[in-house]
Amino acid sequence: MIDSLPIESDEKFACVVFSGFDLAFAGVPTLMRLGRGRWTSDTLPFSLDDWWRDQLGKIVVERLEEYSNFVLTSKASSPDEDERLLLNRVEWLLWGIAISAGIPTFELARAIFGRVGQGVPRIHVGSVPSLFRSHGLERPRAEPDDFMRAARFADRIEEMYRRKREHPRLYWRALSGFAAFRLAAQTPHGESRLHQFVRAIESFLPASVFGERKFVEYGKIFLSQHDESAELLAEMYRLRNKTEHHEHFEEARLSGSVPEETANRRTRQAEALCRELFRRLFTESAGFLDWYRDTAAIERFWEDPASVRDTWGNAFDLQSVA
Repeated sequence: MIDSLPIESDEKFACVVFSGFDLAFAGVPTLMRLGRGRWTSDTLPFSLDDWWRDQLGKIVVERLEEYSNFVLTSKASSPDEDERLLLNRVEWLLWGIAISAGIPTFELARAIFGRVGQGVPRIHVGSVPSLFRSHGLERPRAEPDDFMRAARFADRIEEMYRRKREHPRLYWRALSGFAAFRLAAQTPHGESRLHQFVRAIESFLPASVFGERKFVEYGKIFLSQHDESAELLAEMYRLRNKTEHHEHFEEARLSGSVPEETANRRTRQAEALCRELFRRLFTESAGFLDWYRDTAAIERFWEDPASVRDTWGNAFDLQSVA
């Protein structure tokens, strides 16, 4: 049991317990509070007594006891928060970590959520889809600020879904882009990863932007070295189209002497730009919920490219992504 943040009797909670969580930690405490009843730790938020062993089963218990090395936990701060919302909160934290620090990999993950009652306890156990790194990327490194940014990302996602329940058409494009990012991270196949990363990038552009020329014209607003970066964006978009239309990546007219190496680098660059967009605009920009609430709002936001560039801040050096 974590003494400072226990799961009390009759309290609702959700956690995801990871085995072999492959993220390098730099100055991150073993227990880190993230607000709204959420925290990260390297131990379980409950003791594995006989009741827990019976509920979870021998195989899961052995994995949790012998191999777990990272836990995300959320517990209810009010009676209105149900277990499914708490599970969403820890899953959104995971995606916030992937965006802020880099996509982590793990050997196994188990979601455990419900209520531990004095009468009949009620819990559920589920699996968590594997995540993969783009070919050639090193193990990501996380600092405390990355976890705080992940919490802000999770807060913003939760607010968007709350508003969407009241007005179903809100944030359609932004949340579709988030779904594309998730699909990219959940496949090991480079061509599919790039396809989804580029789709996620497109979600930050107006709906009227389609085709290679427009994608490059708008995308390079975020980037330094416009002429050189324009060709990188063009190759990304052509690779996206080849996957979309079931064609081989070598037909995308790539630069470089080894097409596969170029395609892998464009995938890493698409991932880097995608994560930067989610970090700067989606997570940190104070006006995002207004600018990206619907198609018309996005078009208005992009009416003045100079204003978009000012909002974005320092140009992102896509060329530096090896």
